[in-house]
Amino acid sequence: MALVALACLVFQFWMPSTHVAESDYRAVAKVLSEESKAGDVVLLHPWWTDRARMYLPDGLQVEGHLTSDTADFKRNARIWVVAEPHLPRAAMSRFLAQFSERRSEIGAPRDFGNLELRLFNNGRMVPLTFSAARQLADVAVSLRSPDGNRTPCRWDGSSHVCDFGQRVTVATHEVFYAPYRCLMMSAPGNGTSTEVELSPESVRGSQQMVLQFGLLGESGFQREDVSDAMFTLKVAEKEVTETLVAGDRAMHTLTLPIAPEGEPVRARLTVDKPGDRTFCVVLEGERSTQ
Repeated sequence: MALVALACLVFQFWMPSTHVAESDYRAVAKVLSEESKAGDVVLLHPWWTDRARMYLPDGLQVEGHLTSDTADFKRNARIWVVAEPHLPRAAMSRFLAQFSERRSEIGAPRDFGNLELRLFNNGRMVPLTFSAARQLADVAVSLRSPDGNRTPCRWDGSSHVCDFGQRVTVATHEVFYAPYRCLMMSAPGNGTSTEVELSPESVRGSQQMVLQFGLLGESGFQREDVSDAMFTLKVAEKEVTETLVAGDRAMHTLTLPIAPEGEPVRARLTVDKPGDRTFCVVLEGERSTQ
């Protein structure tokens, strides 16, 4: 007990030394305001460096959550790292060893009191050629019955409105703590699917289609009176399927290659007992940098 008490005292005396002055937050914000470019992202490390959000420039993408340290940030050419290396469990050397893979640092780190600012070129970036969330009006949505018949949904200017109270719209939500710009989807149940279709013209120039899917927020905890969900990605005659088990809170990914001249693409959600759950669906086309 004496050793525990001593350790607590040491911790209490040590913690103030990690304090970040408001002037240091403002100095970092000034650099980002002057030097950041469109498409940059700011990564907070460790993710509990959250107070920095209050000072960073508006309009700049900021990421700091449970899984952000290992994210690829595939849509960002450059990554600014705002770090508090003296915080408990920051482990900067271990973080940088993993983070720097296929990334190159631009210039030297800059210190602002207990804050450290670094800038990296992101070699993991993959150019985006199509985004269903950004181009929702160009997407066709229908309900597909078990016998294959389709009932088209109606575009009302902001979302696709379907029978059985189904609606496909776009919003930003978290799946397992990470934010995504999602197609908000569900399915009527009893074997009827909600299907999103892209024309060959929409995805022309893409080299692969990527379908990500997961359950929004608390929906991921539901296990009773709901069934597993099945997601299917089909490009022309190629098809892949994965089952999302009820209670699985992670984001999953399916990919298929696509011809540069474009091919019809379909993404389908089928769930027999949907319950009161909403699924986050990200459907994007990519072009390789290799």
